[in-house]
Amino acid sequence: MELKGYDYKDRKKKVEEILDNTDKVNEVEKFPRDEDFTYTNGYKAWAGAIFVDLRDSTTLFSEKDEVKIAKVIRGFTSEIIEILRIDTDGDLKEIGIRGDCVFAVYSAPKKMTFMI
Repeated sequence: MELKGYDYKDRKKKVEEILDNTDKVNEVEKFPRDEDFTYTNGYKAWAGAIFVDLRDSTTLFSEKDEVKIAKVIRGFTSEIIEILRIDTDGDLKEIGIRGDCVFAVYSAPKKMTFMI
């Protein structure tokens, strides 16, 4: 099977180049900006993530009124994203939506384990 727009021979060369040229891992306090990543460097830093799930969404999705469902989901995701964007230290790496869950990934100053 051929994937349009994907040249596996060129990509094989790129993977071999990465494997041959990556010679060190930089241990850093926080992840660098995306544009600072290259195929010849690696970074090691702690990351933290938060996942905010819409409670009892199964019941919400069983509603017949699709407009009502869309409004609730849009309002929820919009406000959670705005809260997660508050990043005074520049630690935010990514915000995303998976189903009815909004998540964010941040650089973390040290290893921490906790659940709420």
